[in-house]
Amino acid sequence: MNHIIPLPDDLIEGVDAIGRELGGISDWRVRRLIKMRKITAFKLSGKWCARRSTLRTDIESLERGEAA
Repeated sequence: MNHIIPLPDDLIEGVDAIGRELGGISDWRVRRLIKMRKITAFKLSGKWCARRSTLRTDIESLERGEAA
């Protein structure tokens, strides 16, 4: 029997969903921000994921001019 564990509400799955969360930026730009370590993301089963709470913290740091 397969047991599917629901993902927490805080988790965002996929580059496109992360881009929408960040105001509609492109997949390319999301990947670039991840590569530059400006936003925190991780791969889960081959798919980029991020937490809403962590993205908020990352954006606040960028607003303050802090290095990520």
